[in-house]
Amino acid sequence: MQENVTEVIQALTAGNGIGRIVEASGAASLLNASFSWLRKGGQMALIGLPKAPLHVENVTTDVLFKSLTLKTVHGRR
Repeated sequence: MQENVTEVIQALTAGNGIGRIVEASGAASLLNASFSWLRKGGQMALIGLPKAPLHVENVTTDVLFKSLTLKTVHGRR
């Protein structure tokens, strides 16, 4: 049985979403989904770098209206 990750997250967080996500896979599809999983005012640390161009499907509702904080890495040391 495979559960819908979004439904599980919503159930576990009372519909609020996740407060902090550390994305290290670099998978564009997972990164895109991660934006929808964050709660309003949530934070995401981007460590993995997608090789393919990133397209956020619902950038207005999943990023802009949520007032997210994005942190990235600088350099590789």
